[in-house]
Amino acid sequence: MGNEEPCACARVNDVKLTNLADDLRELKDRVQRLETTLARGVMLLVANLVAVVVTLFQQIIKS
Repeated sequence: MGNEEPCACARVNDVKLTNLADDLRELKDRVQRLETTLARGVMLLVANLVAVVVTLFQQIIKS
């Protein structure tokens, strides 16, 4: 009884679970790259906004 082969369904489920784990790992990597890209975009947006505010402030002071 202890040396029985797993049934075909169990082997198929093992393959499916392995594939699912691989897909989830890939999705996690993609989400991390997307978060990095979005963070860079937000930082550039904030930097541009600060530059615009500084420029406007300088023009107000010169007036």
